[in-house]
Amino acid sequence: MTRWIAIRMHWGLRIKSATTCWTGNRLNRKTNCRLSPLWAASRPHVNGWPTIAAVRSNALRRCSHPASRRCCAASLPKSLTRLSRWGAAMSIRQSLVDAAAGGCPTGEISIEKVACVFLNRQNPDGGFRGKGSQSDLYYTGFALMSLTALGYASKLTEPADFLDRFGYGDDLDLAHLAALIRSRRLTGRLKPSDADRWAERLEAFRCTDGAYHHLFAGAEGSAYGCFLALGAYQDLGCLPPDTNAMTACLERLNADGGYYNESAIPLVSTPATAAAATTLTALGQPTDSRAAKWLMTSRDPDGGFKVMPAAPMADLLSTAVALYALRVMGTDLASIRSTDRAFVLALWDKTIGFWPNRVDHISDCEYCFYGLLSLGHLQ
Repeated sequence: MTRWIAIRMHWGLRIKSATTCWTGNRLNRKTNCRLSPLWAASRPHVNGWPTIAAVRSNALRRCSHPASRRCCAASLPKSLTRLSRWGAAMSIRQSLVDAAAGGCPTGEISIEKVACVFLNRQNPDGGFRGKGSQSDLYYTGFALMSLTALGYASKLTEPADFLDRFGYGDDLDLAHLAALIRSRRLTGRLKPSDADRWAERLEAFRCTDGAYHHLFAGAEGSAYGCFLALGAYQDLGCLPPDTNAMTACLERLNADGGYYNESAIPLVSTPATAAAATTLTALGQPTDSRAAKWLMTSRDPDGGFKVMPAAPMADLLSTAVALYALRVMGTDLASIRSTDRAFVLALWDKTIGFWPNRVDHISDCEYCFYGLLSLGHLQ
């Protein structure tokens, strides 16, 4: 029932005219894309993976929007410049997996039982079922994250054949493209030599304002699009070419602490607010101090969070993303832990996993992941 507005809204510009990026590096007025000394000094590869400098410089050459290109070269927060085999210090993917890993055991919800729920949804081709009987890339991404968190990644059928059929995701929207990149990363099938090719696909969703939209490259980006693009770039071991544009896009979507998913639909929601807050924090940017307060206004006194304050009941998607964003922003959850934990536990069905809410007794890999993610923040 809550899917009436929450579906794919999970997490839905002005161009700065200054000629000095926040790092203090003067931009080349002739080329508008001078790399800072930090990037110029970087090695082209780290353990086989292209560094942010290498992928970013290629993205700069592809950038079709001169205005948004001005700050591309030096928009990365200093806290995120240290490189490793897996990219920036802590990716969204890793933080989600780490949080979900703490979701069980919780009484009758054991690691083994939850893992079986996921494994029973895997098809012979290696993909995981969605709403129907066919393997679905979007749900496969959630299943792989969950099984990784549970320590059961080695128990699943190799998904190579299923993932390979999508190639580089030429016909996918951003949500499914990000799921493909993440699934390949989680299964060790994301080749370092292909990082630039994947980045080129992600750039197809880059809008005129320099941010990203989850469906198409239009005039303005969306909160969900920025969240997806950032996570996908992190999975490639780098960040998007113009993080300043993403920050500016999200600032424009701010409405008194809550966030729209996109300006074309000025509707503040829990998923969009969580997406914006998570993205800003991951970029090392300050979040609106009112964001946490707005999220709490969407909380049901009986436990859980609603897609928006006026919604009739709490749902698991909104609860999971709200709790994740609140923790990312450093909010103390002690006062709501007991009630919200009881809400999530009441949605558990040992035969199919976690229900999306109290009235819809169905489940899928996505909601099972949300159950783990919620409990991981409430233990």
